Amino acid sequence: MLEYREFTKDDFEAVMALDLRAIELREARAFTGADPEEVLALSIANSCFLWVATYESKICGVFGLTIQEFEGGILGTPWFVSNEVPFSTRKSRGLFLRTSKQIVLLMQGICDQLTNIVSLENKEAVRWLRWLGFTLDESNQMTFDRDPDLHFVLVRWVGKGGE
Repeated sequence: MLEYREFTKDDFEAVMALDLRAIELREARAFTGADPEEVLALSIANSCFLWVATYESKICGVFGLTIQEFEGGILGTPWFVSNEVPFSTRKSRGLFLRTSKQIVLLMQGICDQLTNIVSLENKEAVRWLRWLGFTLDESNQMTFDRDPDLHFVLVRWVGKGGE
């Protein structure tokens, strides 16, 4: 069964040892130019809220949320990385969809807006984000010289009064 719980400092090594999906490694390198492990460690360090996804008691993914205040309230930058487990079978994809929605609802309860970028080539993430109610601005694509074959778009969710 796929479950979620709050991240603890004891989870750090297991999260850092995850065999991340190839598309997520590419996204991290393209967007930051840094080693994906370094990006993950920095993302963990900068997140106010962290949760791990577990399957059969083994960590298979991690959610994070960084927040900052802006004139309209609280802006959150959500992120999620995983190995292939949440997407490996129809059953695990269904479990992931149903249970991950709870984490996103927590994020939406904290923030007035959620925003980040995703590459259109990350098909699983794009379908998932749309299913969660995020909008993707495909009319304004970004590429980075480090991997010009990835086409990034802004992903956004706006709550009541968050405009």
